Amino acid sequence: MHNFIYFDDFERTEFSDEIHAVIGRSLIVATRFDNLCKSLARLIDFKICSVVSNLITEGEFHEIISKIFEKNKNLNRVIQKFPVDKQAKDMLHDAREARNTIAHSLTIGFEGTFDHKSKDEIEEMIGEIKELVRRVIKGDVIISTYISNMNKESILNNCFENSYEDQVIGWVTERYET
Repeated sequence: MHNFIYFDDFERTEFSDEIHAVIGRSLIVATRFDNLCKSLARLIDFKICSVVSNLITEGEFHEIISKIFEKNKNLNRVIQKFPVDKQAKDMLHDAREARNTIAHSLTIGFEGTFDHKSKDEIEEMIGEIKELVRRVIKGDVIISTYISNMNKESILNNCFENSYEDQVIGWVTERYET
């Protein structure tokens, strides 16, 4: 009997573990995007802070640093403040929405084993994960490029190609069971 209040299906199978691994890897991609956005926002603030660091006390400097970490927690607000054009900002918000789906609602109803799901249900779920990850990767490329530019680092040309997205999606959705 399925209990909706408590977990009651603790069976692990090789097939279910492969699906859970796909979900886990999609969460890694989503978390990376979130972290890069927040790191970029902090980097911008840190660069400004470093300019005035000689004019303030050490205590004031540490207080400013603490505030930088505190104010850059909400991904939506972080993206809103980025100095990018509307098209890039729209892509970042789309990536944020995909990230939110992966982090907060993708696995609703996925308790227990996947062995009872049909092949079509599994393929539909994997297809949804592929699309969500593709959206996150588009935002990730924008943020990674911006960070590389700020740090005067070279940018990999292949990150702008569909093959890069396909490579990441392949890594996320790779399973041994077919």
